[in-house]
Amino acid sequence: METPVTAPEAPAQDAVLPKYYTVGTWPPDCFWDIAEFVYGDPFRWPIIYEANRDKLEYPDNPDLLEAGTVLEIPSINGERREGHFIR
Repeated sequence: METPVTAPEAPAQDAVLPKYYTVGTWPPDCFWDIAEFVYGDPFRWPIIYEANRDKLEYPDNPDLLEAGTVLEIPSINGERREGHFIR
């Protein structure tokens, strides 16, 4: 018998989530892990990548994410975002 798979729950409208995320050094951050943390879905990493390409040293390579880079986290479901998460 297969276990049903459900989409992650959207945060409550009044929940405050980070608007900015500073890339950490160890363990090394990647867009996949950051999307898992901020959206609850690692497959949404391209949203963060595309929104921050202009901040990347190598904008055509999402695998090269420099520690200390401050990424802006776009809202995707109308969630309120403010503050800064530093890893």
